[in-house]
Amino acid sequence: MTQFEIRDSSIKEGRKDKLVGILYYYERSKRFYAEIPAGITEWECPMMFMKHVREGVLTIDHISVKKWVEQRIIPHERQNIGAILRDNGLKEYDEYRLLMLSEGRGAMDDEYIRKIPFDLVPEEIRAREKRRVRDVMAIAGGKVVVFFADGRSGMVDPRELVPAGSPTSFFLGDEERLRHVKVSPGGHGIEWGSDHFIMAEKLYTHSETLSICYEDVLGFASDRLVSTRRLTRELGASRQYISQLVNEGRLSPVIDEPSVRLYPRAQIERD
Repeated sequence: MTQFEIRDSSIKEGRKDKLVGILYYYERSKRFYAEIPAGITEWECPMMFMKHVREGVLTIDHISVKKWVEQRIIPHERQNIGAILRDNGLKEYDEYRLLMLSEGRGAMDDEYIRKIPFDLVPEEIRAREKRRVRDVMAIAGGKVVVFFADGRSGMVDPRELVPAGSPTSFFLGDEERLRHVKVSPGGHGIEWGSDHFIMAEKLYTHSETLSICYEDVLGFASDRLVSTRRLTRELGASRQYISQLVNEGRLSPVIDEPSVRLYPRAQIERD
């Protein structure tokens, strides 16, 4: 993760250009997210984020931020884009590197970006990380359990958090699809591919608090799921015998991959 200040040279705070946002870039997923400092008005924030700030949303999703980035770089469809990339030492179209070349400056405003170390991110914004998603688990009935960075766990039906009739609501109408949930880069939310997502703050606000914590789940997995190697040691049996139990249906792995099998310990204890 790399972080940048978004500053606006048309607005002064003392003698400095006003800080109007923090931009995050996640290298592996090639995604941008942004945080707007508390107290920034809809008229001070980047125009692309005005609607969010007006509604009290200060963590900006990757799709909205990508539109802001695209305003500041050479369009992908530019006729002579190949020559422009070569002139700037780029082998391919790279939004991040193009943004670095422009320093985040656009033609329609006075905003620019400046790379900063993490410890210079304002404390108020760093504190928001406590409500980011640590992990997520799909459960029966189309609901999910979300484990947050501050240790809280919450259960929520994600279909209740998306607008009715939206593409995401139709997508999540298929419960099998809904089960393939994962954590968004940086824990900014949960998602089913980059186009269908719910941000962490909404999940935190609307989820029902549970008494189970993430460490409980990890402890259960560690104690109650056993590998073939561990099973042979505990039972004093050969791998061939374990395979025979599986073939007879007396033992069913919950993970069955070429290099690893994991079994519920309860199956052995009940036998």
